[in-house]
Amino acid sequence: MLRTYIKYLQKTQLSTGYSLIELMAASLLTLMVVGVSGFALVTILRETEVANATGQIQTNANRAADFISEEIRNADRIETSLATADLQTNAPTYYSTHGSNRNKIPVLALKIPSVPERVVYYLQPAGNNSIWRPPYVLRRFGPGFKLDGDYDRTQLNPQEWDGDALIDGISDTVTNTACLNPGRTRLPSANADVKGFFVCVQPDGQLAEVHLTTTSQNEIGHLASNNATSRYNQKMNYTVETLAYAKADYSGASGLSFPDYALYDYGIVPEDSGNVSATLSILAGLTCNTSVSPGNSFSAGDTVTFSVDCIGISPVSSNTNDVVYITDGDNISDIDTNNSSLLETQLNSYLDGDTFSLQDNEILYLLDLDPNDGNAYHDDAYVLITINP
Repeated sequence: MLRTYIKYLQKTQLSTGYSLIELMAASLLTLMVVGVSGFALVTILRETEVANATGQIQTNANRAADFISEEIRNADRIETSLATADLQTNAPTYYSTHGSNRNKIPVLALKIPSVPERVVYYLQPAGNNSIWRPPYVLRRFGPGFKLDGDYDRTQLNPQEWDGDALIDGISDTVTNTACLNPGRTRLPSANADVKGFFVCVQPDGQLAEVHLTTTSQNEIGHLASNNATSRYNQKMNYTVETLAYAKADYSGASGLSFPDYALYDYGIVPEDSGNVSATLSILAGLTCNTSVSPGNSFSAGDTVTFSVDCIGISPVSSNTNDVVYITDGDNISDIDTNNSSLLETQLNSYLDGDTFSLQDNEILYLLDLDPNDGNAYHDDAYVLITINP
């Protein structure tokens, strides 16, 4: 019995455990599985990094292109030259603050009605210590906007324009710098100034090609290779090309064109010569006269103002305590008055519901003829100013 038990133990001991070869094979298989899993994890993380970076630049580029195209549609002309003399004439504030700095490259200048100087889009290097992604930042030198998308009339002073950043990560090189239509003028004109944002303008200044190229080299540049056709190199840049038409139509009731002008609190500044008429209507029962300075005719760059004489009470258009101005699309509810229903009745011919409906060459000034009453209600009289060619 004991002999049989010992033989059983000997057989059992010989059959337990794995051989060295089996252990080596298992280790090799484990190493292969871990290696494949690790490679797959690295690949997934890399692809996620690329997808996030490229998705961000595509979204930013599309939004920026839409914004630029929309502002072009608000313009009545796109400038075809950004030479020094043209910038000094059309965008003097931009030129005085940015024009002599070669690190800032003007690309697009828009002539927008009621905006006193050209709105300028320009490129500026991001800088090493900047919060903006390199290589270039696209900036806009122009007035701000209200929540409804209209230009903010309180920001029409070019001296207060900062050159706000619109989009960063603009590429410093582009593969193709040619215009889609060779008959259009490329801006910037110098090849050395052509970066990831350039435009091609039709000779009449009414149509522009917008070319915008953004890059994610700051995020995924470490994945790039010397092979320009590698998949990561091809994904690094994103280009948007679109056409935009300057379609702002500003013409008077007669259908004739009239000088474009800018509106300030202190007066009207026309871009060309023309004539002006002032029609005074008194709501407060006073006898008043009005006069226009510098007269019924004006030259380009003049400041046109008017004054009213009501037996010793003399409000002037440059005094915002006495006068506020109204243009097409303004709302009557924005006017300070102690009798809104009466004012609405008096101005009914200029209203469409609660919104003023004026011709593009008309400005309606509302007056407070009693500066001593302390209420600043602009409901005593109004002057309709009409700009004519």
